[in-house]
Amino acid sequence: MNMRYQIYSDESGHERFRSVGILSAEKTNIDKLRDELEIILKNHGRRCIEFKKIAGDKEKEDSAKNFVSKGVEYCAANKIRIDVLSWDTQDRRHSIKGRDDNKNLQMMYYKILKCIQQRWRHDTLDWDFYPDEHSAIDWREIMEYLENTNLSKKNKIEDTLFGMIKNYHFPHFHAHSEAKSHEEPITQLIDIFTGFARYSFEKGKTFLNWRETERFQRQLKLFETSKEKLELSRGDLSKFKVLKTLDELCKKYRMGVSINEREHLYTFSPERPLNFWFYNPQHEFDKAPVRK
Repeated sequence: MNMRYQIYSDESGHERFRSVGILSAEKTNIDKLRDELEIILKNHGRRCIEFKKIAGDKEKEDSAKNFVSKGVEYCAANKIRIDVLSWDTQDRRHSIKGRDDNKNLQMMYYKILKCIQQRWRHDTLDWDFYPDEHSAIDWREIMEYLENTNLSKKNKIEDTLFGMIKNYHFPHFHAHSEAKSHEEPITQLIDIFTGFARYSFEKGKTFLNWRETERFQRQLKLFETSKEKLELSRGDLSKFKVLKTLDELCKKYRMGVSINEREHLYTFSPERPLNFWFYNPQHEFDKAPVRK
C-alpha cells in the first residue's frame, strides 16, 4: 500500500517580487508537525501566526521564531520539504505589456509543483493538495496538467534486469481542497517561509546592515551611534529578528541556505529539503502570459 503524501501551499507579494511556497511530506509527518505547531500556538496564547502579523508584538515574534525553528528542524531531519520559488516582475520575462498576473502565478505553481513531485517520484506518485484559499487560481487545471506530465527526466525506455521497460512517472491527485490559513497551522508555516523569501529580496541588504550593526553593538557597546545609522520600523525590526533566527538555524543544521551571498535567501543545491529558488528566464522566448 502506497503511503499518502500531501502538499500545502501559499503565495506572497503583489508588487515587484513575488513568491510561491510549498510544504510537502508524507501525511504522518505532516500530522506530527501540525500537532507540534498547535502546541506552540497554545503556549503563546494564539490561534494563528502569519508573516504579516510579525509587526512588533513580542508574543507574535516569538511564535514566528518557534514556527521557523520547527520547520527547519523537520527539514533537517528529512521529514518534510519546503520549497519557495520567487521571481522578479521587472525582469525580461515579466516586463511585458498586458501581463496576466493570475495566469503567470498559475504557471509558477505548475513549475514548482512539477519540480517537487520529481524529487518525490521514487517515494510516491499519490498526492493530496491543500493550497491556501485563492479564488483566482484554477487548481483543477494545474492538477490536470501535472497528471499529464511525465516526471521522469531520463529516457522513456529503460534497460533493466527484467528487460526493456517504460520509464514513466505520472502523478495523481486524490484529495484536494483549499485550506483556510487561520485554521491550518501547516499553511501558516509555509506562509511564514514564503513571506520571508519574498521579503528578503526587498529588505535583504538592509537586514545585512542591521545584523552587522547588531554585532558592533555587542562588541563595542555603541548603541546610540548604531541607532542613528540605521532606523527601522517596529515591523521591520521584528521581522529582522525572525529572519536572523532563520539564518542562524540554517547554518546550525547546515542546510545550504545563505542570505549573504546574494542579499536574499538562496539555496545552492535545489535538492536540499529547504530550497529557496529564484526563477531566471530560461531563454528569449520565455515570457509571462498576457491577457487575451
